[in-house]
Amino acid sequence: MEDLAQTGLLDETLVLVTSEMGRTPKVGDCRSGGTIGAGRDHWTACMSVLMAGGGIQGGCEVGATDARAEYPKNRPIDPADVVRTVYQAMGVTDLEATEMLGRPYNLLGKGKPLTELFA
Repeated sequence: MEDLAQTGLLDETLVLVTSEMGRTPKVGDCRSGGTIGAGRDHWTACMSVLMAGGGIQGGCEVGATDARAEYPKNRPIDPADVVRTVYQAMGVTDLEATEMLGRPYNLLGKGKPLTELFA
């Protein structure tokens, strides 16, 4: 990140850190070690995403979880919203395509860009 910022490339480079899902909020999940184990299993209700550069305004937080990090508290964000935000950062707003028989379709039918992230 420092190198990108120092060379001026951070403005035109989007850095995205994400994973396929979060982890269970409670340690000792029965599927990964039981109550005596320290395991945590997959948890698809919440996950973290970090974006920097590429026009993203630093220091923003969009969405939050409840006090136990189990479920979205006020604004659920879908992975399709993240993808739309990446497209927005790249300047791609038209996701319409035409299939071989000439029928139009949308490459990503769901999702809305998180426009509040952009300066």
